[in-house]
Amino acid sequence: VKSMTSGDGYRRPARRRCTDPFCAMVFVVFLFGMWSVFHHALREGDLAKLTHGFDWTGSICGVDEAVRDKPFLFWCTPSSIEGFTLLDGVCVSRCPSDDQESFLCPGAGLPFQIQQYMDAGHETLEVVIGMRRNLTMKPSYPSTEAFGYCFPKQDVVLFQNVMERTYVFGFTKQVVLAGQGAAESWRFLVLVAIVCVIMGYGFLFVIWYSFEKLIYSLLVLTHLLLLGTVAAFLFVSLSPQYNFFKTYFAPDVARLCAWTCAAVALLLWVLFSILCCQGREALAVTVDSVTATCEVITEIPSMLLQPLLHSLVVVFTLLVLVYGFAWILSTGKVLPQGEPIEEGGIQIAGLHRGLEFTQLQWACIVYWIFGVVWIFEILNALGQFAISHAVVVNTVHQEEEQCPMIKGYFVGLCFHLGTIALGGFIIGCLKILAAFLSFILSQTRDKEGLQGAVAQVLCCCCCCLC
Repeated sequence: VKSMTSGDGYRRPARRRCTDPFCAMVFVVFLFGMWSVFHHALREGDLAKLTHGFDWTGSICGVDEAVRDKPFLFWCTPSSIEGFTLLDGVCVSRCPSDDQESFLCPGAGLPFQIQQYMDAGHETLEVVIGMRRNLTMKPSYPSTEAFGYCFPKQDVVLFQNVMERTYVFGFTKQVVLAGQGAAESWRFLVLVAIVCVIMGYGFLFVIWYSFEKLIYSLLVLTHLLLLGTVAAFLFVSLSPQYNFFKTYFAPDVARLCAWTCAAVALLLWVLFSILCCQGREALAVTVDSVTATCEVITEIPSMLLQPLLHSLVVVFTLLVLVYGFAWILSTGKVLPQGEPIEEGGIQIAGLHRGLEFTQLQWACIVYWIFGVVWIFEILNALGQFAISHAVVVNTVHQEEEQCPMIKGYFVGLCFHLGTIALGGFIIGCLKILAAFLSFILSQTRDKEGLQGAVAQVLCCCCCCLC
């Protein structure tokens, strides 16, 4: 540690050069390709395919031609809670904010039959069998717009019935329920976040001022615990009335078990003592390294904010990439999935949707997923580079800089993007391979949950790659 902080033998390069420029160019071209894919998805896709609901005719609100100008799904006011069904939804141009509006809502299904002879001789009879639904005007209720749905704003019972008795797209339902839970308990969530931050910095404060005492206290406590265990088993072996092994074994066997446990505990204490003696130099180096790290953090206070800022950047990037991925998925063709749902004698298809993609669209999806993995590996590497840059400038070159963490990000992006991109590409490929092997591993279980030799080999490969 002292040799690293002395500054002897280290010189800052006279002029910075861009490392691995070819890799940097490849990454920039890859980003341009992701932008092209996203721009194509903006032209060809429609997010309403993924989020907007189906009305009582099976049309997607705001997507299908008949209801293209009505993007919101509104559930008509039921005559009773039991009467609130899947087929009560109608597409509207905007969600009502009060109870002064009215909408044509479908009633109960009524079967009908029409018979008509196709020729004058009455030799061919055409029979048309179907269901008829009468539309009646029903009043609205105050609602709010969210993800293409009109959710009840004031009537909690009606809102619960919407979520339980009607079809809401799974992702939308989860988002709405999560949002409702977060809105009801936001104070608790904020308090938990504050407590976590305080505990994290409190732990850092403990390490900062008493890491050496903490380590040696743990070592002494471990020695005392092992010796106390030896003494306890010796006492139990010499005092039959306190020997809890006699509950399960005969007195002689119980005493032998106590002596055996005491011998095992004594052996563990001897091994631990030998380990402490042999590793005292490594332990001293560890303590010095942590102490030097704390000193660096003292001299670079902005490093304390790096985890928080890095997390914000990662979350923002994740939201942007997920948003783009949703647009790419929306370029697919929406198809009904599963069996039609029957309500009141009427079968309606399309409530469960699926997406069909062409080969080009599948290629775009794979391209985007790989880009997400690559970008996140680059962000992680860039954060580590910024920390390393600040530490080297402070300890090796012994120079003071304004905002060294921000400059570290700047230096990494401008001069070492190619090297970071290359490392992120390799690690990203390995993680994708590990995920693929993990998926195969999960599919190799037999009916009893056991795995064969091939599965064990795959498990070893996953461990090595991770």
